[in-house]
Amino acid sequence: MQKVADGFDSVSRQLRLVEFDKNVSDSLVRLLNDASSYIRTVRERMGEEDKNGEKLNVAEKILIGTPQGDSLFYYVMAVYDAGIMYGDSTLRRELTPLRKTDKGKWLDQYFRRIPNYAAKTILSKFQNDLRRISMDIGAMAPGH
Repeated sequence: MQKVADGFDSVSRQLRLVEFDKNVSDSLVRLLNDASSYIRTVRERMGEEDKNGEKLNVAEKILIGTPQGDSLFYYVMAVYDAGIMYGDSTLRRELTPLRKTDKGKWLDQYFRRIPNYAAKTILSKFQNDLRRISMDIGAMAPGH
C-alpha cells in the first residue's frame, strides 16, 4: 500500500512545483476522474454487502485497516490538496481543516460502527467535494 501513498505524495509534490499548464491540468483531470471512479466502486461494494443499508460493520469491514480504506484516504486527501493548491481562497479556507494526516483516525471518524447507509452518504459528500473542486479548478484552468 505504500506505493499508493508514494504515488499521491509524488503527484502532490509535482503539482506544487509546476505552473498550472496543460500537463498539470491533465494530471488534475486524471486524479479527479480516478478518485470519483474509486469512490463509486466503494459505494457499489457497500451496496452489494448490505442491500438494505442497515448493517453497522460493512464500511468498517471494507475500509478500516484495509488497502481499500488506505486508497480512499489517499484519494480524498489528494483531491483536497489539489483544491487547496489550485482553488480560490474560499475553497482553500473550507478544505484546509478537512485535510488530515492521520489515516487511521480519519477512517475511524467516518466509517467505524456506522450504518451502511450513513457510510454511503459520507462517500456521496466526498464525491460532492470532488465535483466542487473540479468545477472550481476547471474554471481556473487555461483553455477550459
